[in-house]
Amino acid sequence: MPKKSILKVKIDPQISRLNLPKPTYCIHLKNLPTDIDAERLSIELNWPIYDILMGSSPLSDQSSSMECWLKSPNDQVQIDEFIKNSNQIIIDGSRIEYEKEEDQLELCKFYRIGQCTKRDDQCHWAHIKCTANGTCSKDCPYGHDKDSNKENSIINS
Repeated sequence: MPKKSILKVKIDPQISRLNLPKPTYCIHLKNLPTDIDAERLSIELNWPIYDILMGSSPLSDQSSSMECWLKSPNDQVQIDEFIKNSNQIIIDGSRIEYEKEEDQLELCKFYRIGQCTKRDDQCHWAHIKCTANGTCSKDCPYGHDKDSNKENSIINS
């Protein structure tokens, strides 16, 4: 599996100058028991295990609950239908909470400075070219030509 990118952004509909992809969505599950794992969730929810991202809840004390994200749903209709059909699921005494949320784009940190050696369709992270024509900030997360001055603001991994 590829190492996770550190450049995560939500698509901003106010940025009209950029040619951004349509937003994608995922299903955020909260209030999961702490001993649950992706394999069990995959079986219980009939969701591919490789599209389940697990994490402990940052809002709970002593990590008393888990949360996860179900990635790669087919469309918003599938998400809405899944949430409607799953809103009464209880696992190990915990009533699971479901929420549709915009999935964050993971931008390629190498494309940002013009140094990604992979084509757009071969890279694990999104390639979105900056269209600000040199007027963006030095911390702009979008792709730039290799010769631009963005090399000074490389984000360390």
